[in-house]
Amino acid sequence: MLKIFISFLFLIQVSFAQVAFVRSTQGSAVAAALTLSIEVSAGTDRMLVVGFGYKSNGVLVPDSISFNGGELFSVEDGGSDNADAQCLLYYLANPTVTTANVVIYMPSSVRCGGYVSLFTGINQSDPFTANTVKAGSSSNNPTVNISSSSAEICVSIMAEVSAGPETIDANSGTLICDQLAIGGGTDVRVGGQYEVGTGSRTMSFTMSDVEDWNIIAAALQIPSSGWTGKITGVTNPKEIKGTSVSNISKVNGQ
Repeated sequence: MLKIFISFLFLIQVSFAQVAFVRSTQGSAVAAALTLSIEVSAGTDRMLVVGFGYKSNGVLVPDSISFNGGELFSVEDGGSDNADAQCLLYYLANPTVTTANVVIYMPSSVRCGGYVSLFTGINQSDPFTANTVKAGSSSNNPTVNISSSSAEICVSIMAEVSAGPETIDANSGTLICDQLAIGGGTDVRVGGQYEVGTGSRTMSFTMSDVEDWNIIAAALQIPSSGWTGKITGVTNPKEIKGTSVSNISKVNGQ
């Protein structure tokens, strides 16, 4: 009768993906183009996200949004028309590692503002979850609720029009855009922020007065993959019919 006595001690390390914010740039203009310079540093699964708000009595589609002279952004969503307050959310997967301009070209001159942010750890083929939401109303509290997980980061873009310069007095997350464009008797205040996801996330701004606004929020998601585990230790190896049981080093599953 063969008796086998084997004792193993496994140390298993499991790593989990997480979307990460790197840096952001913001600006405003009264023009047919808005230019924002940003440094794109090396990073795994990097992504540029543009939030853009403007004043117009109808929705305008940008002629193009480009980085580094020719890398074109794709649209995630555009806010519905609400009393001239308009906003857009765009993204660019795997941008070139360099410092260069993002240029937003509009079909005509508008009062506008916005931001471009660099993130890492993002699904390159499907960067946003299916939970992108938008809303528009008239109050001093532009707000939207979005479903998300703790591995994701939620981003938002908000535009508010007014007859006088309104201010962002408070916001729910980390502010990455607070811009004002003035001209023609109606101003536009553009706000943007990001927050780590958690279940149902409320993204909101508190404004200085009641005005018409529009807001979009979206959750950036991690690449689709399973967990990986690494077995880093085995003690008391024994032999089975002269064969050593000792060379177990890695488990990789989905």
